[in-house]
Parts: sequence; C-alpha cells; structure tokens
Amino acid sequence: MQRIRATGMLWVQTLLALVSTTMLPSTWTLPSATAADPDTTANHAANPMPSYTGSANLRTDASLVAVDFVTPQLGLACGDHGAIWRTMDSGNTWSLVESGVSCRLEDILWLTASRAVIVGGSYDPMTRISRAVVLRSDDGGETWHRGEDGELPKLLRLKRSEDGAIIAEGDWSHSLLTNQIESRNAGRTWDGGIAREHDNSPKSTESLARIQQWVRVTGVPVVMRDACPLADESYCAVGDHGVIQRTDDGGKNWRVVQGGDRRTCILMVSKDPTTVAWPMIGSESLQNRHRTALLLHDGGVHDHTIGVPRQVMAMLGGSAVDRFATVADHDATSKDNAEKKREAFAAAANAWMKIHRPLVLVIDEQLDTFCKEVLLQSASTAGVSRVVHYSYGSTGTVTLHRDALLAGAGMLASDLQLDAMHLIAPEQAISRSISVKSVYDLGTGKRRGDTLTSALSVHTGHRLQSPAPAASRRRLQMAQARLAQSRRVDEFLSQSMKPERFRTALRGIFEQTANEDRLRVAWSVLGKVQAKRVSRRIHQATLDEIAETFVDHSVSGWAQLRSGAMQSSREWSLLGLSSADIRQSGEAFAGGGTSAAAPVSPFQIPPSGVAQASNVVPLLVPDRTPEYSINEDSATTESETEAAEVDLNWEFHPLVLLSRDAARRRGDEATLQPAEGMSSDLARLAEVPVTPWSRLMFARSHEVSVRRAQEPPHLDGLLDDPCWQTALRRAGNPTELRLAYDDSYLYAAIEIPAEQFGEDTADRSGTIRDHDLRDVDRVRIRFDSDRDLITSMQLQVSAAGRTHDAIDANPAWQPTWYVATKRLEDRVVIELALSRHDVADLPIPVGEIWFASVELVPAGSVAGDPVIPHPEDWKRIVFQP
Repeated sequence: MQRIRATGMLWVQTLLALVSTTMLPSTWTLPSATAADPDTTANHAANPMPSYTGSANLRTDASLVAVDFVTPQLGLACGDHGAIWRTMDSGNTWSLVESGVSCRLEDILWLTASRAVIVGGSYDPMTRISRAVVLRSDDGGETWHRGEDGELPKLLRLKRSEDGAIIAEGDWSHSLLTNQIESRNAGRTWDGGIAREHDNSPKSTESLARIQQWVRVTGVPVVMRDACPLADESYCAVGDHGVIQRTDDGGKNWRVVQGGDRRTCILMVSKDPTTVAWPMIGSESLQNRHRTALLLHDGGVHDHTIGVPRQVMAMLGGSAVDRFATVADHDATSKDNAEKKREAFAAAANAWMKIHRPLVLVIDEQLDTFCKEVLLQSASTAGVSRVVHYSYGSTGTVTLHRDALLAGAGMLASDLQLDAMHLIAPEQAISRSISVKSVYDLGTGKRRGDTLTSALSVHTGHRLQSPAPAASRRRLQMAQARLAQSRRVDEFLSQSMKPERFRTALRGIFEQTANEDRLRVAWSVLGKVQAKRVSRRIHQATLDEIAETFVDHSVSGWAQLRSGAMQSSREWSLLGLSSADIRQSGEAFAGGGTSAAAPVSPFQIPPSGVAQASNVVPLLVPDRTPEYSINEDSATTESETEAAEVDLNWEFHPLVLLSRDAARRRGDEATLQPAEGMSSDLARLAEVPVTPWSRLMFARSHEVSVRRAQEPPHLDGLLDDPCWQTALRRAGNPTELRLAYDDSYLYAAIEIPAEQFGEDTADRSGTIRDHDLRDVDRVRIRFDSDRDLITSMQLQVSAAGRTHDAIDANPAWQPTWYVATKRLEDRVVIELALSRHDVADLPIPVGEIWFASVELVPAGSVAGDPVIPHPEDWKRIVFQP
C-alpha cells in the first residue's frame, strides 16, 4: 500500500487537487516475501520505563507515530509505551495487541500480508547509549517477537530497497559506523549499510505549518504524526493521545474512530530540556491523570533529536514533545532582524495555542521576557483558562515540594526529577522544589489541591482514559523511607573510613534499597561525594562499587573509565603539586594561606589591573604513588570478563576508544607500552569523517595552532601583542579563544560579545582563589592534556576577574595563574597566563596535541561536565614552533 507520512518531503498530488487546504506528505513501500526466525535480546532497551509509569495502562492513551496498511482492511499503528494497535476492518475499529516492550515504537513496515516489522528503541540513563528494538510478526500482527537487535542503535525509519532488502535508519552506530542498516531475512538479523552523514532526527519533526494544516483540515486539536492510504479515496491518520482518524473522500471530511474527545489539558513551554518542570508533568499525568504536552524553545545545542525528552515525557505519563519552532523555521529567520524574529515567535505562539487549545498553559520563567509576554497574549486570545509561570527554588503562590509524596505513583517528586535528569543531563541531577505563580486565571472557585487545574472545569477528554494503578502499601512505605535516606547518606559520608570499609558500607546501602530505586540512590551518593570534596580514594571507591553493582547497565562501563582516569590521567596527577612547590631562578615562592597577598605579577603594568588568580601555598613534597586500587576480591577476573556479554554499543563508543588510547600512550598497564600514533580502533573513525567525534579527531576545521610566544604578552585586554596576531582565533561559539605558549606559561585570550556576558559587581578583595561563581556569568576554559575527554584542567573567570580553578570539580588543584579583564563597547576581553609547571612536568614539546574547550556558563547554571562529553564543545590544539 502507499504510505503517507506527516513528515515526508513529497505531497500526494491527487489529494491536493481534492482538498485545497490539505497537505499530506507521502512515502511509498512495496511488499516482498522473506523468511523469518525469532530471537530475543536483553530487555533493558525494550522496557526502559520504571514500574511507576504503568506503561501497560497508558497504552490506550499513548501517542501514535506510525500507521501502515497492507490491505485495505488490515493495518497496524504503533507509538509510545510499546503500543501496537491492529485493525481488520479498514480502520473503523482497533484492538491492542501485546508487544512485550514499553519503549517507543517508531515505524512499521509490512513485508507480506502476514509478515511485518516494527522498530524503535530507547536510551540508557546517564550515558544515553542508544538501543534498538526490532519486533517481527509472522501472523499478520497478532503476535510479536524480538529480532537480533542487541548491537543496534535506536531505529527510527523503515523502507524497502530496490532489491527487496529492509533498510532501517536511526541513530549513529559507533560499532557499525553508519546510521543505516539493512536486513535480508525479514528483520531477524541486520548488517551495516552505507555510511551516511550523522543525522538521527526523528521522523516526527514536521514543520509547524504542516501541523497547523492537519488541525485545520481534521478539526481535531491534536498533532497528527503519520498517515497511510487504504484505498483510492480512503486514508487513515494517527497522532497524539492515541487519536486515530480516517477519511473516505480524499481528505475533505475526517471522522475520529478512536479518541474523539481527547485533547491537551496542560501545555508546558520550557526553555530547554534541563529547565522543564519534570516533577510537575509527572504529578499532573501520573497522579491527576491529565493529558500533558511539552514545547521546547531550545531542543538542545548538541541534540539532533528530541528522542531523549520524548522518552522522559512518556516515562512521566505525558504525551507529546515538540520544538517550539523546527530547525527549518529557525533557519527562515536566522538572518532576519530582531523585529522579524519577534514576529516569527509570536506567529509560532499563536499557532501552538490554536493547535493544542490547552486548559492551562505553564511557562518557564527562564524564557526571555518577550517570549513570556507573547505566550501570555496568545493564550488569552485563544481562550486558555489559566496561565502560570514556574521556576525552581523561588517563591510562588503554589509549590510542588521536592519531598512531596505522589501517592498515586508511589514516588517522591524528587524521584521523578532525578529520573528525568538522569536521561536529560545527569551532571545536573539534583532535586529542587518547584514554585508556581498565576499570571492569568479565569477560574471562578477557590484553588485547592495539588493540581494546576484546581477550580477549573476539566473536560472528560482532558483526562487519561486509563485509571492510575494504585501504588502498593510497600511502595508508599519505601518512598517515605527515602525521605530519611538522604540524611543517613550524609551522615555516612561524614564518617572517616578506609576505602575498603567504605565500599562495604555502600554495598549495604544498595542492598537495602529496592532494585528500581538503586541506581537513583547510587548516583545521588556519587553526587554527594563530589560535592563534599571527599578524598580521591573514597571517590574512586564509589565509582568502583557502581561499576560492580550495575554490570547490566552502561553506567558500569562509564564508572570504570572514570575511576581509571582518576587513577592515572595526567590531569589528576597534578593534584597536590603546584608551582609553589617548584623553585625558579634559585628562589622559592614564599608561602601563605588563602588570605595571603599575592606576589606582584610578572605581567604587571600599572594600572593594568592584572591580578594573580591563585594564592601561594606552603612547600609540599608531592606523593606520586597511586592513592587507590581496586581490591582483589572486587576486581573482575579475565575469565569473568570473557564470560560476560560484550556490549558493542558501549565498547565502540568514541569515549571508550579515546580513554583506551590515552591509557596506551601513557602506558598505564604493565601489558601496555607507551606508544605514539593512534590505535587501530580510533583510526576507524577516520573512515567516516561525518560524525562530530571524527571531526574532532581529524578535521582541520577543529584544529587550533598554538604558536610559541617570542615574548610574553601584556595582560591589558587590548590583544595587540605579537603573539595574538599569529594565533588562530576561532575555538568556540560565540566566544573566541587565542592561545600561545613558552617554556614558562600557557597564554589564553578570550573575547565574548558584551551583550552575552553579564557584569560581576562582587568585591574581588578578600579570598583570592576559588570564588563562588554560581550566581554570575563566567567563562570556563578546559584543557585535556592526555586527550581522554574524561578529565580536564578547568579555569573559570567572571567579568570582574574573579576566578575558580579545579581538576574536574576538585578544587585541590591550585595552579599559579594571572588574569586581566576588560569590558569594551562590544565585547569583553579576558587575558590570562597559566604557569606551565602546573600543567606539565616538562616544557611542552612541539607537535604535542591537547584538547581545549571554551564556553559561557550563565549565572545560575552548574558548570558540570556531561557524563558523555559533547565533541562539538572541544577543539584539537597543536603546539607549533
């Protein structure tokens, strides 16, 4: 049958001729017969939803994203929560069939009247490793079984090749070096196809204009995601909230065959995935059974897909996640002036209000003032009954406390926040209360209860059809017990223990925690260990216990990498050794405490304002012996490793390859010899130079030359020194970084647009190192000298020249460096000089390669390192003569 997709690039011309206001894109598939053989794989990709989600109950309300018919009578539809619907009467009635999975199913392909394939998948918490699910049916879609999908990334689209093979496209596979794979045995096994450009955008990123046209034609306030022809004049369409529609007159008139009264009750508009009030969505959806939808103003700089927030939304019982404006919409106004951009935003706001027609609009306080004003105006014009603003931590009229118990789900609000952030941004996984203030309200009664719809008339279609599963008494008791668990963990971490005893006690905490809550508790402990700045040995012990406890999760592999890097990376070897320990020109730096006055800068040109960012410390003899090693009884033996199933999705991840290559060059293990050049596994990345990782490693556009300075620059913010004239400038966006070096210092100059870099009015006098910069805009510069992208030297500078330095988040690194800042009319300039003795034992040789990164960290944001680094953030720097 012919296939119409709501996201395709072609339009059905005959349908356009009949319905001038309808624009339905098309894609075509041809049936073909192949053999099939069942197989199964691990379930963590198939069932990523926690038990409190209640995916089995939510399937009747799940958003549907694909539909396909093999005959005019027999068709399938699929979507969130592993929902598969089947019809045998041309789409007039539908019945759920058991899929055996709870992940999102993205696409359907009929092979014959009896054989069909459905693909989808999910993402791992913390690492966001992409996992595929392939389902196969040999009986016309009545029963389903898994294909061999354990080594595949999440799959998004299916089609047939000219020679009859099944072609699946999805996320990039680091092991196969492609995002396109093929099967020639009805989806049972898969092989790598032709490498293509890194493009993992989901098929449901249709333009706002097309979404509007669907709503205009059908008259139903629901986003339709896919459509398929049944016969010459008949079509079937599926969309959010499980709505299914069909037409028998070429699209002139549509009738809803399932979910006719369903519509969005609560629409949330957020700045980006990290600022979404995830616990509020869970409270409204899981607890109060309201239909919720989410719009993201910024889908994420590094995310080519919104698949991760969509997975989180489904986990919390929500429905749709869309970008406020698609990439195409952004491009249309990217070069226009500010007024045209404002007009485009207003048009998009009006369109979304007409599409969803929500009862309540919830707006992120972190959006620009203009955005909030436009959204409010659009909502009042569209007849929205209530508009509220939300924020984390500030005072409001209604607050969802982080310790609030959601009895319906048997979870704390903080549990939902942490589970969401484990997928969105694990480095920012902290629990906070949510404050809400009303800015527009048509409610006539007194607001009561814990829902945003209090005192409003809620239509039946605003509520989920399925009732909330009752949380067991045991589940409620466990949730209440977690209120005290955080205090017990704090007490536990405050005790002085040897690593071996610490691991034993930590293992006891895990064993006393329910399996479903264990990873959340473990990550919370790791976050507290980092925040409390405990010893490196305890930090590594925590990582090692996580690695051993969660062997079935990719977070175990990450914990092993992280622990090994802390043990032997160049950066962590610098802890405890500062330039104050090194005698220069026959003299030692005089020592003092953190309040001691800094010596005169060697770059001082009064009244330049140059200040030493660090303080001198007493002379120390650094201990270069390893601080910690894994106990013999906890180490994984070679035979155990061989017996364990190899996770190729993780083992071939570029971060793993970079870490191993760095260890090979350092000679960390007795069996490894220090070597130059690049490992064969890393060299494979050069074969496909289209991914962000390969561009970081090999593309000249990601390389910055660091020239030797013939004379030190004057730190005055003018950038007129000879060393800056030869430096290559671009190293980040919107910041510009220039680098130079000599045998004594590494020099950096950063330029930031003035309008993007806020003032810092704090008094710099007093503490002269490691200021608390969380409440001000600052620039963060990172240097990774052994190129493992796991550990790095980090320098932060505010507009007033206040500073903070650390190895990762550990402030025990206390280098000597000097900084000067200058605010000009259009930009802010920062110049700094970092003592070479604090970054390398010996002078940096010509040809040395590091990674470097420069970024703006807005006030109120955490300058954390992603669990899996973003290669787009980094540049390869090469030290030249």
